[in-house]
Amino acid sequence: MQAIEDITRLEGDFQAMRELYPDVFTAVPHITWNNRLTNCAGRCWTHPRQGHHCSKIELSTKFLCTNGYDILLETLLHECAHAIVNKRHNASMQHRTEFRAVCDEIGCKNKACTYDYAAPAARLTAAVKNYIRRY
Repeated sequence: MQAIEDITRLEGDFQAMRELYPDVFTAVPHITWNNRLTNCAGRCWTHPRQGHHCSKIELSTKFLCTNGYDILLETLLHECAHAIVNKRHNASMQHRTEFRAVCDEIGCKNKACTYDYAAPAARLTAAVKNYIRRY
């Protein structure tokens, strides 16, 4: 199944990002897939009381069903850029100059929220759901 291959590749990409930026992703062992995330492709969870350290990278399962690996990778890089900027500046910088500079640094082309999330929701197959539960 293509979705399972995409998830596996994205997890590998995320592990490579963790190795490049170990101080940023110490508390994030893997990508979290969220069935309820329907208004965006992904999000980076940070907490001000914890020094804006990233605690979770979430990607939308809906987005997984309706897009290919390349777009999913861009989304993952976009969320990782948020985590890196938040760690470096100890604050949420959104999509400002600092964020765009980090996007350039890690090779992320998606520097703003540009995807169409109104696409009809595709259904995950049971095999993909079981695979995602492993994480």
